[in-house]
Amino acid sequence: MTRDDFDDWAKGFSPDESGTPVIFPDLEDAIIGIVERFGMEPIVLYDRDKTIQILMFGGMSEEEAEEWFSFNTMGTWAGPGTPAFATLIKED
Repeated sequence: MTRDDFDDWAKGFSPDESGTPVIFPDLEDAIIGIVERFGMEPIVLYDRDKTIQILMFGGMSEEEAEEWFSFNTMGTWAGPGTPAFATLIKED
């Protein structure tokens, strides 16, 4: 999937539509894909580490970014369109 494909997919939802995928505007650079699950609408997948880096780039310390992420990002429930966050396995 290209970024253009993702953008087209994301534009296909009405803002008031139930299950509309949540996209955090300030964290779009951390989007790595879409998660599909049986019997559920697809949701946006973010790279957790990149999300923290973006928050730090905005002026937060690592500790502040982790706390903000835990409470205000990961801790947000916005219905069935609530995004997922992946911790990626790194090569040794």
